[in-house]
Amino acid sequence: MKVQKLDIVRFASKGRESFYDAIISKVHTYFEMRNISPYANKEMWLKTAVMMSLYFIPYVLLVTGFAANNAWILFGLWFLMGWGTSGLGTSVMHDANH
Repeated sequence: MKVQKLDIVRFASKGRESFYDAIISKVHTYFEMRNISPYANKEMWLKTAVMMSLYFIPYVLLVTGFAANNAWILFGLWFLMGWGTSGLGTSVMHDANH
């Protein structure tokens, strides 16, 4: 049995006919036709603010000594910081990558 050489698909590297430029053009057209910002909407800004607050507010409270005498408050603030960190990574960063 003779093995045939397969044709290799190659994309144009630059210029009007390149794959990258074609995709970028289609994406820009999509956002322009729907009058959507390619960056973020109000819901995304709100989600980002909430997740950052879940991290930074407990952090400030921990650093200032708010929970120095109560272990339950200390662990609760650590828990909120963990939620904020995971929320930033899995929610905000994930959406930004799309």
